[in-house]
Amino acid sequence: MNASGLKPALPGISSSKRLGFFCFSDGNKPFDSKPRGVCLIKAAMEETQTLKQDVNGMVDKLANRHAGKNHNQLSTIGNSTNIKWHECPVEKIDREKLLKQKGCVIWITGLSGSGKSTVACALSHMLYQRGNLSYILDGDNVRHGLNRDLSFKAEDRAENIRRVGEVAKLFADAGFICIACLISPYRRDRAECRSMLPNRDFVEVFMDVPLKVCENRDPKGLYKLARAGKIKGFTGIDDPYEPPLDAEIVLQCNTGDCSTPCDMAEKVISYLEGLAPAEVMCFLSAWIENFSGDGRETALEKPIVLVRNPKANKPQESPVPKLLLCITIASQRKKEGLHSSYCIMKAGDGIGGQLLLPLFSIFLFAGLFPPVMSLCLENPHKPQYNGGIIVNPELNDGLKAWSTFGDAKIEHRESDGNKYVVAHTRNNPHGSMSQKLYLKKNHLYTFSAWVQVSEGNVQVRAVFKTDSGFKKAGSVFAEPRCWSMLKGGLTVDTSGHAELYFESNNTSVEIWVDSISLQPFTEKEWRSHQDQSIERTREEKVRIQAMDEQGNPLSNVTISIQQKTLRFPFGCAMNKNILSNTAYQNWFTSRFRVTTFEDEMKWYSTEATRGQVDYSVPDAMLAFAKQHNIAVRGHNVIWDDPKYQSGWVNSLSPNDFRTAVQARVGSIMTRYRGKLIAWDVVNENLHFSLVESKLGQSASSVIYNWAGKTDGFTTLFLNEYNTIEESGDGAASPAKYLHKLKEIQSFPGNENLRMGIGLESHFSTPNLPYMRASLDTLASANVPIWLTEVDVQGNPAQQAQYLEQILREAYSYPKIAGIVIWSAWSPQGCYRMCLTDNNFRNLATGDVVDKLLHEWGGSLAGVTDANGFFEASLSHGDYNVKIIRHGVAGKSSSTSNLTEAVIGAAYKHFPAFRGFSPLHLSFTDAVCRIHAVSYDYSATTECLIEPQRAQYGGGIITNPDFTHGIQGWTVFGQGAVKEGISNSGNRYIVAHSRSQPLDSISQQVQLEKGKLYSFSAWVQINGGRGNVAAVFKMSHGELVRGGQVTARNGCWSLLKGGVYANISSRAEILFESKNTEAEIWVDNVSLQPFTMEQWRSHQDESIDKERLGKVRFEARYANGTAIEGAGFSIKQTKSDFPFGCSMNYHILSSTDYQNWFVSRFRYTTFTNEMKWSSTEKIQGQENYTVADAMVSFAQQNSISIRGHNIFWADPKHLTEWVKNLTPGELRNASEKRIESVVSKYKGKVIAWDVMNENLHYSFFEDNLGENASAEYYARAYQLDPDTTMFLNEYNTIEDSRDEKANPLNYMTKLDEILSYPGNQGISAGIGLQGHFNSSQLNLVYMRSSLDILGSTGLPIWLTEVDVGKDPNQAEYLEQVLREGYSHPAVKGIIMFAGPSNAGFDQTVLADENFNNTPAGDVVDKLIGEWKFQTKEIKADGKGSIEIPLFHGDYNITVKDPVSSSLTAFSYKMTKDVTGDTVHLRINA
Repeated sequence: MNASGLKPALPGISSSKRLGFFCFSDGNKPFDSKPRGVCLIKAAMEETQTLKQDVNGMVDKLANRHAGKNHNQLSTIGNSTNIKWHECPVEKIDREKLLKQKGCVIWITGLSGSGKSTVACALSHMLYQRGNLSYILDGDNVRHGLNRDLSFKAEDRAENIRRVGEVAKLFADAGFICIACLISPYRRDRAECRSMLPNRDFVEVFMDVPLKVCENRDPKGLYKLARAGKIKGFTGIDDPYEPPLDAEIVLQCNTGDCSTPCDMAEKVISYLEGLAPAEVMCFLSAWIENFSGDGRETALEKPIVLVRNPKANKPQESPVPKLLLCITIASQRKKEGLHSSYCIMKAGDGIGGQLLLPLFSIFLFAGLFPPVMSLCLENPHKPQYNGGIIVNPELNDGLKAWSTFGDAKIEHRESDGNKYVVAHTRNNPHGSMSQKLYLKKNHLYTFSAWVQVSEGNVQVRAVFKTDSGFKKAGSVFAEPRCWSMLKGGLTVDTSGHAELYFESNNTSVEIWVDSISLQPFTEKEWRSHQDQSIERTREEKVRIQAMDEQGNPLSNVTISIQQKTLRFPFGCAMNKNILSNTAYQNWFTSRFRVTTFEDEMKWYSTEATRGQVDYSVPDAMLAFAKQHNIAVRGHNVIWDDPKYQSGWVNSLSPNDFRTAVQARVGSIMTRYRGKLIAWDVVNENLHFSLVESKLGQSASSVIYNWAGKTDGFTTLFLNEYNTIEESGDGAASPAKYLHKLKEIQSFPGNENLRMGIGLESHFSTPNLPYMRASLDTLASANVPIWLTEVDVQGNPAQQAQYLEQILREAYSYPKIAGIVIWSAWSPQGCYRMCLTDNNFRNLATGDVVDKLLHEWGGSLAGVTDANGFFEASLSHGDYNVKIIRHGVAGKSSSTSNLTEAVIGAAYKHFPAFRGFSPLHLSFTDAVCRIHAVSYDYSATTECLIEPQRAQYGGGIITNPDFTHGIQGWTVFGQGAVKEGISNSGNRYIVAHSRSQPLDSISQQVQLEKGKLYSFSAWVQINGGRGNVAAVFKMSHGELVRGGQVTARNGCWSLLKGGVYANISSRAEILFESKNTEAEIWVDNVSLQPFTMEQWRSHQDESIDKERLGKVRFEARYANGTAIEGAGFSIKQTKSDFPFGCSMNYHILSSTDYQNWFVSRFRYTTFTNEMKWSSTEKIQGQENYTVADAMVSFAQQNSISIRGHNIFWADPKHLTEWVKNLTPGELRNASEKRIESVVSKYKGKVIAWDVMNENLHYSFFEDNLGENASAEYYARAYQLDPDTTMFLNEYNTIEDSRDEKANPLNYMTKLDEILSYPGNQGISAGIGLQGHFNSSQLNLVYMRSSLDILGSTGLPIWLTEVDVGKDPNQAEYLEQVLREGYSHPAVKGIIMFAGPSNAGFDQTVLADENFNNTPAGDVVDKLIGEWKFQTKEIKADGKGSIEIPLFHGDYNITVKDPVSSSLTAFSYKMTKDVTGDTVHLRINA
């Protein structure tokens, strides 16, 4: 039987390629090498196995190991003939038992430089430390010996992988953990290696590192050689890498965000150790022999089931299936000695017809059973805190310190070495065992015990009898044959004696108890636990550094930090009074960002009379909340308490009631779908049962099903009181709450509901230990927990004291996801607790709230230390930072936004930083420059199987990764949305049923005037490929494009762009596709705001990184003695960055023009003089006189020239005779033109603009065919193969509205040219003209476009920069030039500008007298700023100086301080020598 289609045996367990590799338990050896009973046969999913079984049910182990194989037959394998596989009695499983590990292959694949070998070594070292034997097969290492005969040709690379796969298989068979780390670029080769082993023995690890990151690392210098064409067929450059589609482990690393090799190795370890040991992986695919009563055997296909091992001393009274095999699972999780026994049984009448396993299949995964409170375990854990003050907690000393309580008998028992106490013959609920204790006032006691009962599913409570009464510490539903954890706690009013006992209302059951613990804590200790938890889960440390413009630290600078928003949802209820009371509004909005409407959404408020639905009040309140960015919880859909229903509801018949409830669910949830963060669906469902009494026991589950179908994106809460407040309320205990939650979740169709735990938290006197223990129990459900209606009953002083205790306890608990206080204000008073009086002056409770808001955020200030650092712990949130430089007049302070990206808040695909996260601040001209949120220059044109995380954690986008469904998003237009979930569990949103291009999803954001907004999102469409754009709909109706990408089906593409806010207004983010039949899929959306000052700081930071390098010069005499006090004079003679200006023929006749130009620029482009229209105005009469003279002038003055242009695709700029040619004549004339101009200036220009403006115009394609431009690039390359060929275009970075030349269309055209036959070797460049209209200057779009184009790795030049006439022209020109110069991908800039008397009238740099215009001043300022200014510097005691230098050529003179002699040197600073130390030898 082929088992490949078998399903997992246990609910929720996936039959994926997973298998445990570690730790056979020495203490539990359910298997040995001797055949007995039924032997576990390990088989891969794809393999077929048969069992050979003798009449006694014994399995011949050796026979079954090779069932289905004829090992005596000679075989032919490949080119090997007459061979036979020889078996030995010692096999893999025996070697694995000897090594106490499972042999396997960990195959690490990825690009060169992705870190494969580094991670492999880290992994091997960690395995060694754990006592596991491993061996690394490194791609380079094996080529030193085994594969030294293989080249890097495709066929040899395949053979290299095959050999390594075969060797790895041998290592795995030997029991080793074999780590193979090779590029292995092709899926088919990796699949072949996988097929060599059973599927679970092959673990593929994908180093998902972008090409850009790998190329920047380039540890072997191979990428540089490949780019230079010296290595052909290099993976990632001119040979593809096929990323895995289903790797078991993916290790990601983006620019500036890489885990350490040890962290990555730890992820591999975690994957392996979290799964079952090899022996526990039980896979049976066989004929199971059925033994009848007379001993005859018959082969039957009967289902087999998995049940817990019945206790030998507690035989089941009901019939059970025949036992075939019992096994023990030993969990290897940290600090847990978790052991569970299970049995494989044949189905019989005793099963009641319920099949737990499919036919002939069992999958056991021990590592997938987490140690949560809801599990019933074969053996109890050790007592917490070693029992605390409990005497004899494990019952190892018999019944010492334990006695009978009530009318019962107790006895000491032992099972499988475990000892416990049993209370039996119980005649009343409290009949049990007990222990006397002394409890102290002002102490908090946390309690736990492990209990089971002899039969049924029975609630067992722990109770303390004290002088002041009975205190219930907690309860649990116990079962027979396994142990359940009872966890709780208590406090006492007075010190005194107490007695612990257990009770159960079912007096017919025995109560078994073990591992009891009672641990006291002082209030100070309890508070310290809270503070430690808050520091660990709610805060991160941040380090801020202030520096001057040279990068020197600034001490004694004041750093003031003010929180804008606390990211933890901490809010307060509101009611309709807020709509008409400004004081109430101001008080509320200054404190809270989340709320619940007190009554206004409830059924009795919106439909007081049947059929008359009125949402006007909640609509107005929701509009108010939205206006102030306040999130709203929906409270509630249905209230299960009949007391809180309109009279007409209670009077309905069951059928009418069902109709009314269904209408209520559809009405309110449809109206507010996507506008709320939560729904309390059936309120107080544990205490009341109105809907059940009307509609049956499953009524609540059905209503949750309706709710999920109506609004499946919003979390649905079960909202209840007294679950954490009162230990004595058995109706809503944590155990009963979880039971109800599971009942709802297990209802057909509810399996994927987004559920949440809502705890109302109406406290009297809080019992913090019980509260914490209850949260521990509830957290096992692994759904979000909110405290939804917190208040305290009592006098004002008690209320304030208890409120603070409760809020601290909740905020400190890691699994609490939000808190709402139930203190909506009204003139007549609040429900139970107010925060203010009627004049909105704080009461004591309000003071507590403000105190905690300040403590959990607020403000702080400090002064930087001697190294310019200031360190602080900040709660996750958004902050304003103010910096004051002491003693500086005038501009002395600045502000910055400090967001989660700096403090390290943890979000999806966004792990928290550990340690300190740096924030750099620096001063220039007494103005503080802020390096707050660093700009993310990363971009990719690759289409990825899974999207990368949202940049900046999503920035100001609500719910950027759709973890919370559609919360924060709405449907735009006439379409619809649905949720999508990938195979890996990633959630995204799908816009479908679209009829208009803009039908999609949308989110409103507030844009602030003067800020730059960087946007990104990952998108795909459901079929083929098509353009998807991000559009910003402004409040006045204008549509502004924020970016565009070509999306595909089956993979995710990055859409990157942005907008500049000219005015402050609301804006709506939309997605557009003109193909209305396509679904738009969206994920990981980000919108990050930056001030202009922050934007400038990014530029400065990038310039420091990309254009400068630090060097140390050491001056020594010939004998090696350091020259202390040596004088260094450093002068830059040439800049390596090409920054130039266009010139025209006027320069030939104007000495002033020549002097003006030569004193500034070393790079140029002729405006018109090389163009075809200038050199051949009349057909056949070529004239290069002017161009030749200008080339001569440039050469005489060492000025490099860009060749502009060979052809211009715009017919408007072609001579009439060219436009009038027939296609044949045009082809001949064009061939003559290209050969003439390229041959003439070959070696004299550094670049060619081959086909100018080919995205906007197509004259040559229209006349000569679609490949015309590609053919001319090929011809230019043939004529001048050493010169870079550019595609020169406008509006690619200038104007987001121009779709023709947007970055994606640019890259498509460039790829079309470069993929044309014969063009593969072209040295290509990206030419971006840069003609900016000042009114449309969008630096964010410019930068994001450069990011996208830069991901190609090709050099980018801004070729014709100018800015339209405007009063702010000089300012805008400076912004454009700084943006270009600072971007890492830009390799040169040419301005299309000049003096007015040369005819320049757009961007004029000098007037008729060659005096600078404001634009000219900007250019001179930047030339000076981007050039090292000559300096005289004295050496230190070691004869050395360290200094940052711009890349370029330098003359260095060293003056001997003794003899005053001068020694001259030349030096070239490049990016490659950054950090270099130069030793200078001076003759004395």
